[in-house]
Amino acid sequence: MSLSSVLWSEFKFVAAQIKNIPLLLESREALIPRKEAKGVSIYHGFAANNFYFHDLINRLEQEGYSVRAPNYRTWLNMNEIVNKQAQALEQIVQSSQQKESLIGHSQGGLIAVRLAQLYPELVDTVISLGAPFQGTRMVRLVSFCAAGQQMLPGSDFLEQMAETPLPANVVFYNIYSLNDHLIIPAKNSLLYSDLARLKRTEAYRTEAYRTEAYDRMQVYNCPAPEEIGHSRLITLHEMMIKMLKQTPEL
Repeated sequence: MSLSSVLWSEFKFVAAQIKNIPLLLESREALIPRKEAKGVSIYHGFAANNFYFHDLINRLEQEGYSVRAPNYRTWLNMNEIVNKQAQALEQIVQSSQQKESLIGHSQGGLIAVRLAQLYPELVDTVISLGAPFQGTRMVRLVSFCAAGQQMLPGSDFLEQMAETPLPANVVFYNIYSLNDHLIIPAKNSLLYSDLARLKRTEAYRTEAYRTEAYDRMQVYNCPAPEEIGHSRLITLHEMMIKMLKQTPEL
């Protein structure tokens, strides 16, 4: 796929979202999950915000989850973003007396996994979608900012993540596609343990889901059904809910 077609695709996506500006959600920073409801925190990607997840948030709330979807300045140093989100996450867990489930898309997937690596006592499940765990050359376009530099292949931030073991008491699900046009090369969306193992082991409790049909629009609106290792057709939203519900007690 050429650079011009990638940029045109992203332009059409942004234009489609602009029409939904009246649906812009509040930051939900202060939302404390009810003790009887399971908490889910959703982290958006670079140059995005939480209104992209409007449909997913509604779907999760229909299932009885208490959802937090914070906004943050995506161009800042990601260590700063992680530290701030960790403080909020700690308050929520202390209030609800139960661990939180995290969902992160693209840059948000890096944030969610890093939170679980550094604060495993706060997290029971992480679902990442299209995250550049091994970096992407596409961020050269935004390498003028701290986060852009940190998402380049071989950056200190990504190397530190790769060197930090995935905690055994957290279940990780990584949804990725070799057709992702913003992860270049696409294989860089593989989570570290996916490189050697695609199913759970004693060392890493991870699941990898490869979907040829994945595209970034589906993360938000999920219009197309697809089969991911199950006998029935499910959307990405339904697949994530299934992951949340099947997470075992660790």
